Amino acid sequence: MSNKAKIISTDLICLECGTIITIQRKQNHKRKISHIENLWCYKCEKVIKHYEVQDVETFLETETNSNEKQKIKKLIIKRK
Repeated sequence: MSNKAKIISTDLICLECGTIITIQRKQNHKRKISHIENLWCYKCEKVIKHYEVQDVETFLETETNSNEKQKIKKLIIKRK
């Protein structure tokens, strides 16, 4: 049996410009969906809050009543 942890992909969305960054995490270090992370955005060229989602396509397809999530969806769509 192997001690290697499973690696998963997760997407982070810049809350200023809507840039999507995909990162790899170990399964046991997985964060909850909607986790906010401070990361360097290569488009904004500064440290910005990023919103974490499991998969951007799934996030865009889900219905939501949350104003915060609707703003994030508009950022993503505007960027495309």
